[in-house]
Amino acid sequence: MGEIPSYKAEFIEFLKSINALKFGEFTLKSGRKSPWFANVGAADNGARIQRLCKAYKDRLTAALFGDPREIEDFDGLFGPPYKGIGLAIGTAMQFEGEKKDVYWTFNRKEAKGHGDAGVLVGRKIKSGDRLVILDDVFTTGGTKEEAVDLIHSLDAKVVAVCIAVDRGEVAAGGEARYTAIQAFQDKYKIPVLSIVNAHEVVAYMAGKTVDFETKTEVARKEVSFDEEIKPLMEAYLEKYGVKQ
Repeated sequence: MGEIPSYKAEFIEFLKSINALKFGEFTLKSGRKSPWFANVGAADNGARIQRLCKAYKDRLTAALFGDPREIEDFDGLFGPPYKGIGLAIGTAMQFEGEKKDVYWTFNRKEAKGHGDAGVLVGRKIKSGDRLVILDDVFTTGGTKEEAVDLIHSLDAKVVAVCIAVDRGEVAAGGEARYTAIQAFQDKYKIPVLSIVNAHEVVAYMAGKTVDFETKTEVARKEVSFDEEIKPLMEAYLEKYGVKQ
């Protein structure tokens, strides 16, 4: 893989700076032993969430105005509860004064029967609207499918789904080399964009030093990524990942 776009490099640096991107020994929810871990939930204050949402805006701008263009124009951002809510609002704010202006909306878990009744909060989705669904990760895809079905029921269109980090691996127990993202794209014909993926992380970190975390040693400074982490990530992606 060649040099990655500057906004992706800046996003990886941002994740590192808030300890949202870690290297070492981690046990995932799937039970797999992973040499790396990403958690955008570490963007836990105003400055951090603003920076996180700027990365979403940068990715969507690249997809909309880049060459080649990856997605068609869109009118609004939809955030599935709960993590997607803040992402939709924060990213819509990032578009203010940019090449386009967008609205935000999200759905309640249960419809409200009084006051501002209904299931949607924010701008009401109109027939013909084009939306992008924002979320932090893509695991099984269930939350995204529910969002797509809701938007389609309102005679609107989903242009894309955008997530922060794509680990690029198959779900535990899933069909070899076939991810939940691929299954979603095949079913709905909707592109799934990620700000960065595992292969881009490997490419960007080449030649750098990183902290190495273990269960007994929280941080060991000045570890060569190329010598200690890259072989582990490449082996992990070879075993669980999807080929680039």
